[in-house]
Amino acid sequence: MRLAKLVPAALLAASMISGCAKSATAPQPMSQSDADDVAQQIAVTSTGTGWGSFVLNYRGSLGPQAAPARVRPLRATRAAWDTSWTSGFLSYAFSLAFYTPGGLELPQYDPILTWRIEETSSVTGSIQRTDFQADLFHAGQLSFTGARASDDTLAFSGTAHDTAFTHFTSDVRQVERWFHIDLVRTISNVTIPKTQGAYPTSGSVTWVVQAQRLRSGSRADVEATFDGTATLTFDGTRYPTLTITGGWRYRVDLVSGAITRL
Repeated sequence: MRLAKLVPAALLAASMISGCAKSATAPQPMSQSDADDVAQQIAVTSTGTGWGSFVLNYRGSLGPQAAPARVRPLRATRAAWDTSWTSGFLSYAFSLAFYTPGGLELPQYDPILTWRIEETSSVTGSIQRTDFQADLFHAGQLSFTGARASDDTLAFSGTAHDTAFTHFTSDVRQVERWFHIDLVRTISNVTIPKTQGAYPTSGSVTWVVQAQRLRSGSRADVEATFDGTATLTFDGTRYPTLTITGGWRYRVDLVSGAITRL
């Protein structure tokens, strides 16, 4: 099965809407309070859309105990998305292709032969928490290596595009916020041991950020616009460091999405 290419119309529409609305206010430098808001949105939407939780799930399912039944086999007659499910208010869809170390494509996951997995993902829906709500869209591609059951470490790289309309209470300052945020994500050489309870030991994720702070729940009520970058650097713990334009640094909880200033 060839890996499907994902060019969703919804992503193009979101980009066009974002571009039109940004003309309402010119980008301005990011203060620490602005960085607080951006950091919280990156942390919550990333753990919510699954690049963190889904990868943490892979670490166990592709470990030494893996068997063919742990990863559902692909069939040529299946729909474009090979596996999909709904969790809470989010709908996940993944298309997977499996390869040997020599690049031979396999019809399904084989715990002995499958060294590389190419994944295309889509996540749509909303995050509904007491302190954070968001309507979001995610589209991404990941390449995993070390997928054989005998491999002790999983490595992955890839790209993604996330857009979200958010309403939340700041973790740091306890103020109410509305935002529209656009995130282009690059995942670079992240490695994670395939043992239960492990977290990424090395690598990083970088986001190019375009964010609009809104005065209210109206998408057109733009108060300020911020552009910048954010980089999450892994260190083998549950709490890697996020650095945002301006030098603002945060500790991120990979499980809950909570942030703490450093």
